[in-house]
Amino acid sequence: MGLIHTWSSVLENHSIRTAQVLLTHDDLADRRRYLNSCDALQNLIDWRVIPVINENDTVSTDEIRFGDNDTLAAMVAGQVHADLLIILTDQQGMFDSDPRHNPDAKLLSTVRAMDDVLFEMAGGGGVLGRG
Repeated sequence: MGLIHTWSSVLENHSIRTAQVLLTHDDLADRRRYLNSCDALQNLIDWRVIPVINENDTVSTDEIRFGDNDTLAAMVAGQVHADLLIILTDQQGMFDSDPRHNPDAKLLSTVRAMDDVLFEMAGGGGVLGRG
C-alpha cells in the first residue's frame, strides 16, 4: 500500500477527504505556477479536503530539489498562510540539540517561526529524511 493510499484510508475512516498534491521547486519559484498552486491548495482547503503534499520526485532534478519534505512543508505553510505547521518525525519532538548525540538535550514545547534558535539548530536529515 502506498503512502497516499495509507493516508487516504486512515483519514477516510474519520470522514476526512484527502488529495495528493505533488509539487516541484519550480512550482513555487515561478510566479504563475506559484499562484496556480496557491489557488489549487486554497480550493482544497475551502472544500475541506486535506492536501497530502509531497515533492514530485519523478520530475525534480538534483539541482532544483527541495531536498526534504520538511522544507517543502514550511514553504507551503507560508504559501497558504497556515496558522500552524505540524511536522511528523521519528523523534519525540524538537530538541535544543540532537538527542542522539547529547543525552542532556531538552525537549522544546513550542518553536516560533523565524526564531534565530531554530535556524541555529537546522541541520542534516535523519534516517528517514534528507535534511
